[in-house]
Amino acid sequence: MRIMLVTTTNFLNYALYSLNGQTDFCAVVTDDIEQAKNISANYKLPETLLHPIYELKECCRDFYFDLCIAVTNWETYGDITEMLKEYGLPKEKFLLLNLFAERYQFLLSSLLKYYRENLPDCEIFATGISYSAKSVLSSCFKKKLINFAGQSQDLYYDFKVAKEILSTGGGANFKYALIGLAPYSFHWDESKGYNSHWYILQYYIAFKDLHNFRLSPEEYGKIFRTEFFEDGVKNFYEDYKKSFNIDNPVSEMTGATMTQKFRVTARKMIDEWQKENRNYPETVAENRQILDDYLTLCESKNIRPIMFLPPMTEGYKKYFDKKRYDEFLY
Repeated sequence: MRIMLVTTTNFLNYALYSLNGQTDFCAVVTDDIEQAKNISANYKLPETLLHPIYELKECCRDFYFDLCIAVTNWETYGDITEMLKEYGLPKEKFLLLNLFAERYQFLLSSLLKYYRENLPDCEIFATGISYSAKSVLSSCFKKKLINFAGQSQDLYYDFKVAKEILSTGGGANFKYALIGLAPYSFHWDESKGYNSHWYILQYYIAFKDLHNFRLSPEEYGKIFRTEFFEDGVKNFYEDYKKSFNIDNPVSEMTGATMTQKFRVTARKMIDEWQKENRNYPETVAENRQILDDYLTLCESKNIRPIMFLPPMTEGYKKYFDKKRYDEFLY
């Protein structure tokens, strides 16, 4: 697989470490070529592969590649994504990775492991998207609760987590399942989102399952170094144990405070979510079946499922499409 890597030099070393050492690069596009020369030399990459990011348009046009991997952080992912869209990069050739949000990449594996080793007596588990992750607090419950909700997590992966913790020999003490939903739950498929690729990585690490993602698990796994997975899970789990907060483990790791950037761009994001990322009519039937199967699984284990709609931001409630909201309710 021929790769074009797009990143800043601040993250170049980490990006090259995480990617398979046998990767066939056609270009490494970055912001500081002189600094990048020293980093790329450590990976025995020729300097001719390096291109300044102001030539990204020409690189997209002139190079042949199977996949463009953009490795970013929270500050740069939006800008790089918009540039690649503007330069005509097809969605099927784009893989966005926020490898510096390590808490997402290894969080689910760590949470599952922590549950198995330390919390087998939990009576309640929760699943859902970030709203559920940040709003479900076990301190509000009389019974012990563990929260498996996650950023952008869809019904497919909610059900995947539930099946994992309720598998034969496990989950014997659970009595309740809190199933967090959102008005777009039946339209949302995380594996098809343009900007949600870095969340998908955690499900590959935990389950080797990418749902409807355009790359197969085998193809996807070959992109990364085996050491990246092994070292990441091991190191993160040790840190995770020290900071784990049963009151709300996911929110503890991700932070529940709305950032200033989000407040400024909230309306734009709401419009984009409705227009693009959360409107997949072809997945509605699949998600309805998944929810039915989820409820059936709970009932077969004598677990009471409780579906709920967590609080949403005021702007989202005000501008969410009313027709789709009514469709969700009825």
